[in-house]
Amino acid sequence: MDVIATASLDDALRKYPQIKLVISTVRPLHAVAVPVVIVSAMFNMEDRKKLNEEVKNLQ
Repeated sequence: MDVIATASLDDALRKYPQIKLVISTVRPLHAVAVPVVIVSAMFNMEDRKKLNEEVKNLQ
């Protein structure tokens, strides 16, 4: 939906209530209501596997 700073995460989740998953290169500062997948800045195969597993869990 968007690329945002971690500090803006709560605002983005309110703005886009349909968000089901957050993909981030850093951990959120606090717990959020949706799953968060932490990936490296240089997205790799391990990141892809983690993301695919989380997407399967959402279906």
